[in-house]
Amino acid sequence: MAIGQGFVLRDQRLNGWQLFNMNLGFWGIQVCHGLQIADASAIFEALGASASQVPLLWSGHPWWDC
Repeated sequence: MAIGQGFVLRDQRLNGWQLFNMNLGFWGIQVCHGLQIADASAIFEALGASASQVPLLWSGHPWWDC
């Protein structure tokens, strides 16, 4: 390979099974996030937060730990 030449990248075509698995994985991430929010709401309410304060407390929730 000569200096200055790069690799040629081609788009990978996904078959139906790969697309299904990818969509299932994204759905799993959404379910994980929903369960985490539901658990956080119950914990906030157990600590004394009212139902109107819970959405404000969600904004301080770390989104990257799922």
